[in-house]
Amino acid sequence: MAKLNLIDTSAWIAFFKNDDPVASLVDAALADGSAAVCGLIELELRAGIRPEERDPVLALIDAAHRLPTEEIDYARAGDLLAELRRNGVTVPSTDGLIAHLAIKYDASLIEKDRHFQHFAVSRPRGG
Repeated sequence: MAKLNLIDTSAWIAFFKNDDPVASLVDAALADGSAAVCGLIELELRAGIRPEERDPVLALIDAAHRLPTEEIDYARAGDLLAELRRNGVTVPSTDGLIAHLAIKYDASLIEKDRHFQHFAVSRPRGG
């Protein structure tokens, strides 16, 4: 199987808006079975789904791999965020947790959010 691609909420939104090149990366990950989500991303998506979009969006989420979040992941993400803050960079804690999970699971991160530029996460090729 291909390397997993953790799809951030920002990338899902780009996908639903057909906003390339990010939309193409999400489409490719869905097509090759490498798409992944974590609980936080699902939470953000579910919170923003319009009722008429619910079934198709949830079907895509359900088809993706799940990257489990363990209690220790919150501490590790906090350490990443603290290191950034010591260097003068403040990033939302939610993005810190998502970046940490991408690193932990050696997944590429598909995103369209400038906050992720501060993390040493891999990005998918193409797009």
